[in-house]
Amino acid sequence: MTDDEKTLIAKAQQGQTWAFEKLVRQYDRRVLDIAMRITQNPQDAEDIFQEVWLRVHQNIGQFRYGSAFYTWLYRITLNTAVSSMKSRKRTQYRPVEEILASCPSGEARPDAALHQEELHERIQNGLDRLSMKQRVIFTLKHYEDFKIKDIAEIVSCSEGTVKNSLFRSAEKMRRALAGYAS
Repeated sequence: MTDDEKTLIAKAQQGQTWAFEKLVRQYDRRVLDIAMRITQNPQDAEDIFQEVWLRVHQNIGQFRYGSAFYTWLYRITLNTAVSSMKSRKRTQYRPVEEILASCPSGEARPDAALHQEELHERIQNGLDRLSMKQRVIFTLKHYEDFKIKDIAEIVSCSEGTVKNSLFRSAEKMRRALAGYAS
């Protein structure tokens, strides 16, 4: 954590709106990206994004610099996303007509779009087979490129538990993608 970031956090804790807004601008894309990767739904991700920043605003006074700010922020993001997913179990599929309509004429072949959509559905089905904890850990490692040590801190478990979860997640994803040729 840089000195500038520590100063921003301290100012935000004192109620300085400009400092909090600067923190939001600094991390807004990352929060939205992780919410989207977990929910796979833009509307749900937007809802989570807003809820996360509301919670951060309400609780920034409790941040004690014991970990990096992004670790604290990501933990709030993950907890909010997991709670949201538990209460909204839903999967959305696009009709074939919508897939074909999304192909710009001359730029992509419909069979390529169908191939891409099939891959996306298989990946989504694989992610849906993971427990919520496995999904979060898998997302942090493979989509957000976090180190195992940081993932352990974010999800409050040991590094061994993270490694075990990644191994089991990878096995489930391999089975979900078995036989798929790109």
